[in-house]
Amino acid sequence: MKPLSFWQSAAFPYANPKAWMLAAATAGSFMPNDATCVCVAIIVTVFSIAAMGSLITWAWVGSALRHWLSVGSRMRIFNLAMGALLAATALWLTAL
Repeated sequence: MKPLSFWQSAAFPYANPKAWMLAAATAGSFMPNDATCVCVAIIVTVFSIAAMGSLITWAWVGSALRHWLSVGSRMRIFNLAMGALLAATALWLTAL
């Protein structure tokens, strides 16, 4: 499978149903009935800044992890730990 092109990568987040649900929940929770363009612009700006900070952090951590995990058996240990955490989360959710 070949990597996504630049434009495919740019369009990919718009296919994320969680992002659409977040947008709908935000609009329903934080926008008044008589929302003005200024209100919408403030919400969009706040979410854009938060998303950019999050994306930069994830990219930096991913880059650092890639180099760290390339040494020895760290990748296998990391995958086992992440699998165990995922299983623990599933068990915790079923216990609720």
